[in-house]
Amino acid sequence: MRKRVLVVVLFFSVLLNAQNKQVLYNFDQLPQTLLLNPGEKVSQKWHTGIPFLSGISFFAGSSDVTIYDVFADDGTSINDKVRKLIYDLNSNDFGSINQQLEVINIGIRLKNKRDFVSAGFYQEFDAIGYYPKDMAVLFYEGNSTLNKQYSLKDVNIKAELLGVFHAGISRKIDDDLQIGARIKLYSGVMNFQTKQNKGVFYTQLGSLNQYEHILAGIDGNVQTSGIFLPAGTEVNQAYFQKMMLLGGNLGLGFDVGFTYHPQKQWTVSGSILDLGFINNTKDNRTYSVQGNYSFQGIEPDFDLTNPTNYWEDLEDDFLDAINYTKSDESYWSWRSTKLNGMLKYEWGEDRFTDCFDTETEPGYFNGVGAHVFTIFRPKAPQIAATVFYERKFSNTFRAKITYTADSYSFSNIGLGVSARIGVFNMYAVADHLLGYKNLAKTNAGSVQLGMNIIVK
Repeated sequence: MRKRVLVVVLFFSVLLNAQNKQVLYNFDQLPQTLLLNPGEKVSQKWHTGIPFLSGISFFAGSSDVTIYDVFADDGTSINDKVRKLIYDLNSNDFGSINQQLEVINIGIRLKNKRDFVSAGFYQEFDAIGYYPKDMAVLFYEGNSTLNKQYSLKDVNIKAELLGVFHAGISRKIDDDLQIGARIKLYSGVMNFQTKQNKGVFYTQLGSLNQYEHILAGIDGNVQTSGIFLPAGTEVNQAYFQKMMLLGGNLGLGFDVGFTYHPQKQWTVSGSILDLGFINNTKDNRTYSVQGNYSFQGIEPDFDLTNPTNYWEDLEDDFLDAINYTKSDESYWSWRSTKLNGMLKYEWGEDRFTDCFDTETEPGYFNGVGAHVFTIFRPKAPQIAATVFYERKFSNTFRAKITYTADSYSFSNIGLGVSARIGVFNMYAVADHLLGYKNLAKTNAGSVQLGMNIIVK
């Protein structure tokens, strides 16, 4: 016997993180911006994040449903609300959660002064599930409508938990161009994915009985790793540490990016993140079914001396008709690759940025720009467009405000602040701010914060 352990209820003690960090991107040359663009321009001599506190953030969102839609006290019964949601949502609607906890982040400028290297480790959990409308309607209303086909193709879920070791370099080519790259070594703890399912279920008038229930053209699969564990496995802190610290399913990924100044006050930058994969080889379980099946009911047998095991016969009949397999073969899972692009214009030159810094060009008090973010998801890419204004109030305090249109909302206002006291830096970022006045009505929410030591 093998013990089944569901490990998606993990790390509830840490916060959750948004994939799109549009406020943090290119903000105040924080160490964390190098994780969003390895070709980001940096001015510090070295930095180190405060362990476990340098990068904490939260995000959870749904594309077209809120808590208020279900539980609002508006005189409509909850049954009517649930029914309306079941029929109003479509198969492109989704919910997602992404979490990241930065454990360590360090960086130092090399003696040649043009290269800045950084490295670290962070933990990440990412999950997305699409709304399987046909299956939801089938479970809600049953199969009372004859010849109505319910498709399985919209059953599409992906979730993963992993640790990420990374090391990167940002190189100054000249005064106008900075390029960078980062290599990542993934150590996967858990993976669950099902996609590209096919087939339909429907009911029609039968020949041997009143009704005939049919599964036609079924082709489905579920791949799991780290969910079905051997008997006796203790799922505790030591287990997660072992799996995340290169004891899990190993994979490889890359980030690349650049920052370019076509003119003194203009900046163009871009990056490709998490171009990589994980080879799932540990505690795997893959289920697949293909074929067709017809069921017209059970014929009772009244032989009480040798009663028939109807359920066992039904299972045998189903397995004879459907090609069902269960295996522990390894499989690959691809990371959700992300793209960033930004254009910014700055003005209000600050010639007193640092009287003792003769190697860094003067900064600017103001900046406006646009940022485009894309993440490649199982069904289709998700795109977010942002416009922003950033302001330097002093050498120690900066702020940035954003407006974003994305899959969750067309009224996403974000705000970020960064402050320094000597070499100590603290930053805080939040978006979907308009929804915070009534969290039940918001489709999504995100906060990010961290603390660093930064030496100029």
